[in-house]
Amino acid sequence: MAVAKYMDVQLLKMKYKAGKKIYDSRKYEMDLHDGGAEDYEKHISEWVIEHKYFIAGKWGRIFKGLFLDYGCGTGLVSRYLKEHGCEVVGVDISKNMCKIAKKLCDVQVVVGDCLNLPFKNQAFP
Repeated sequence: MAVAKYMDVQLLKMKYKAGKKIYDSRKYEMDLHDGGAEDYEKHISEWVIEHKYFIAGKWGRIFKGLFLDYGCGTGLVSRYLKEHGCEVVGVDISKNMCKIAKKLCDVQVVVGDCLNLPFKNQAFP
């Protein structure tokens, strides 16, 4: 919970008045990724493909059990982890990203952000 409290404070610090507009970083992220959800994998897939053996292989061997893919986007990393026998839950702030991830992945995907994760405490020890 200390991390969440720290992030709450940081988020409040990031909000400021600029004229009559208020900057909201969560809304900015939602809008940014909702608008680019269709093309997301074109930009991220090269990195994931380059690191897929580390992502799925090393993590999959070391961490058995449940993975939380926070900021899962369209589920590219979730798919690699799932293919290597990991149980994965994807979370993203963007509804459109989650919608695409649900179509492409055989994992649970939920809309959420780091300040208000939709899970019970200790669900991901």
